[in-house]
Amino acid sequence: SGTIFYSATDITHFSECQHLTWLDRLNLDAPMEKTAADEQTRLLQDKGFAHEKRFLDDLSELHGNITEISQDGILDERVAATLAAIRAGDKVIFQATLVRENLIGHADFLVRIGDADDQGRYPYEVADTKLARSTKAKFILQLCFYSDLLAAVTGQMPRHMHVELGNGKRESFRVADYVYYFRHLMARFHAFVAMYPQGAPPYPIPCDHCALCHWRDRCAERRVADDHLSAVANITRQQVVRLERANVKTVACLAALPADTVILKVAPETLSKLRAQAALQVLERETGEQKAVVLPLVEGEIKGFSRLPPPDAGDLFFDMEGDPMQDGGLEYLFGIYYIENALPVFKCFWGHDREQERQAFVDFMDFLMQRIKQYPRMHIYHYAHYENTALKRLMTSHGVKESAVDQLLREHRMVDLYKVVREGLRISKPSYSIKAVEAFYAEKRATAVKKATDSIVVYERWRENGDSALLESIRQYNEDDCRSTWQLRQWLLTLRPAALPWYSADVAAEAKTKTARTKSDKTLQLECKLEDYHSRLITQPTNPPLDPALAQLIDSLLDFHRRAAKPAWWSLFERQDAELEALLDDAEVIAGLHAPERVGEGDRYDIYRFCYPEQDFKVKAGSRAKRLDNLREVLVVAIDEDACTVDVELRPDEVPTNVSISIGAPLNADIIRDAVFSFADSVIRGESRYKSVLDYLARHVPDIKGIAPGAPIVVAGTEPLPQIISAVERMQSSYLFIQGPPGTGKTYTGSHLIAALLQAGKRVAVSANSHKVIINLLEAVDKRMKEAGARYTGMKKISTDDHCITSDFIQNVSD
Repeated sequence: SGTIFYSATDITHFSECQHLTWLDRLNLDAPMEKTAADEQTRLLQDKGFAHEKRFLDDLSELHGNITEISQDGILDERVAATLAAIRAGDKVIFQATLVRENLIGHADFLVRIGDADDQGRYPYEVADTKLARSTKAKFILQLCFYSDLLAAVTGQMPRHMHVELGNGKRESFRVADYVYYFRHLMARFHAFVAMYPQGAPPYPIPCDHCALCHWRDRCAERRVADDHLSAVANITRQQVVRLERANVKTVACLAALPADTVILKVAPETLSKLRAQAALQVLERETGEQKAVVLPLVEGEIKGFSRLPPPDAGDLFFDMEGDPMQDGGLEYLFGIYYIENALPVFKCFWGHDREQERQAFVDFMDFLMQRIKQYPRMHIYHYAHYENTALKRLMTSHGVKESAVDQLLREHRMVDLYKVVREGLRISKPSYSIKAVEAFYAEKRATAVKKATDSIVVYERWRENGDSALLESIRQYNEDDCRSTWQLRQWLLTLRPAALPWYSADVAAEAKTKTARTKSDKTLQLECKLEDYHSRLITQPTNPPLDPALAQLIDSLLDFHRRAAKPAWWSLFERQDAELEALLDDAEVIAGLHAPERVGEGDRYDIYRFCYPEQDFKVKAGSRAKRLDNLREVLVVAIDEDACTVDVELRPDEVPTNVSISIGAPLNADIIRDAVFSFADSVIRGESRYKSVLDYLARHVPDIKGIAPGAPIVVAGTEPLPQIISAVERMQSSYLFIQGPPGTGKTYTGSHLIAALLQAGKRVAVSANSHKVIINLLEAVDKRMKEAGARYTGMKKISTDDHCITSDFIQNVSD
């Protein structure tokens, strides 16, 4: 009827790319040809519908009848049906249609989370299904959009909103934490669309949404026609903006810049690299001649060609295929290419479900360890970080081959040829992907599967129909990738400076700016201790004997904290190897600290003020950070983001001229780990000091006085809260779970329980994965205690101000 409605998708599109919003609006007046959805997009849609269907089935099983709003009727009918269901207090509403003025929302699920208020209005919260494994910002915006529309119907803003992720995990968020930003964004959105069609549309700068956008071909053609700076390999969006402000707006213009040009907030070294890269690309574009330039080496640094070890007969060339569409992701193919008796060999390991993935990983690592025994100087070559990261993830998730993966890393067996190319060469291509670099050393591929996204689609097709030809095409693609990695290594050897020393673990340890990553005495002692406990728990029978599964679980728990800390240490090690440009884009790091000046005395050492290039980071004053030159801890005393200075507490004899610092190091868990060993000691001695922990680990039925094992704890059809409190008060060194979906009363029940225990003179500890959860529960406890006219004394451990609680009974403590 002449009204333009805006949806949640329109808002998320605006937050990601304003040019997309402009084109969508223009398309209403002058329809344009869109990029057709490719197979991967259609596959994602199908997987999304399947995930939604699974969650719908789960809710149906939990709540019984689900109210589904038909999408076949006209808009007014769908809105009326939704309003009727909300007013009737239906437990779950599927595909709810909500409208306010010219805003329209189609929420996956509305879930009732309580009884009606005194005006007869039922409270609801929004839940959305998403295939992703973690919540993205655009999901939060969508949920805020639906929650805001829902509030207009129910008369109250929902307290929480929920994302049902593709890995089966639910993540919940407080609407109040995000709604103000959402409303600010909505105001900007309305102002933007009100401007149409006056003024110039924003430029189609590449962004993360481009791969999914239906205007991507149109925008790409525009950038090519304009010779836009985004075509320069490895340039960042921020660098593009700063160059354009200086009236450098094309690749050709950048290539022709005089060497002494100064661009505000672009480091001279960075500008020199960008100019040289643009010049090479212009050269190939104008002459057709592709060119690779070997970059000069910096003495003492392990960069570029300094990363290449000497060739060995046992060298392997490695590539993996993964399917992110499977729950939790699946690494289904490990491919290895090598030369044996002057002939090429390709070996692969397959795993089509989680258990097969584990076995494939075990077999692959066993093959590598055997290969190392046979060829002690061999290395494993790959391109980019995926393979290295995937092996660490598999080791962590499956809890196997930890020492083998540690050995690969400690002995520097993994060689990333992408780093050799990026740091050692400048090529005349707009990308440094292996497909782009292949033009220098390999013929164009002829296989049906040509890129990783193709392999995902083909693999999903195989899972549906079992056609072996599809699996064979993936195998051929993986073999081509492995062979290409070998060909790349061979080509790089022809370019490597002859006088350059070969890379080795010894060279890495001796490098001036790196620390040797050998095992410390503390680590070796811990490993010996773990072996001893493994023998006492698994090999030697305990007295009394433990169930084997329980013994295995306790044995695994002893090394839990060390395993959990490894990914954080790996990230720090990778940052040590990263270039300054990469660190400037890493929010965990303040990169490029320079020009130190002593400004005062700290609690332990002197305070030095460093300047740093403008960048975004998460580091805050008070943070404990690691120096990336030697991984020693420093205290960040103060940060002045306007002046771009940071004050750091340092020993006077250890003040570097240039350094980068990083947060993200794992917390010291020695005290917790020692407690787990104490528990294991008690179990081995046959004591019963930790009966509740053993009941929990062994999955025994809760031991409650007066309730027979397996009998109902709460009698159906009666008031549950008094029975739950009574059950907890009668627990006999055991445990009890209280669980349920959001809105079912966990916080309410938990707060009454804690209040009852406090009034009975008990001590209560509260632990959670976030301070917000703890604060939410403790605020409810305060309310219960005040209602009862009771008092208590509590302490909440904090490390920053936003961890504090405002309470009449609880003191915030930092020690």
